[in-house]
Amino acid sequence: MPLAFLLATAWAAPTVQYAELKKVNGTSQTATLTLDYLDFFVLDDGNIKQVMKLGGYRTPDEASDANPSGIYISNTNPQLRLLKTNSKTKFYLVCLADSDPGQFRSVELKTFVASWQGDTPKGCWPFAQTVQLELDGSRIVSVTEVYYP
Repeated sequence: MPLAFLLATAWAAPTVQYAELKKVNGTSQTATLTLDYLDFFVLDDGNIKQVMKLGGYRTPDEASDANPSGIYISNTNPQLRLLKTNSKTKFYLVCLADSDPGQFRSVELKTFVASWQGDTPKGCWPFAQTVQLELDGSRIVSVTEVYYP
């Protein structure tokens, strides 16, 4: 195996993937997440052409008008994926903070799952089923709730 491949693999940055969280099976330490991957785009100059193509929009204004939140979500692949967390996986919810509203709160797995199931902690927003995953290969580094205002 070439040394360049080994070095590139060892230094590869984690990737970000958005998904709809469909199911959680687990214990207090680890869980298996059933996920439906999503294409998730913020409507900006760097993404607008791709959003127009994916959504069939003729103009940037048409894409913006159809997605007033400024976010375009597409789910073109119905395949569900099972990924496992480990004891090092970090979990975050969107919660109010006294000094800086709209911040992410680091929580334990059981609190994250309870929020996903509808038992939202005080001061946090209701869970919207969408998560942002930070992945290192197939290892989940972090799972962050995505809140749609």
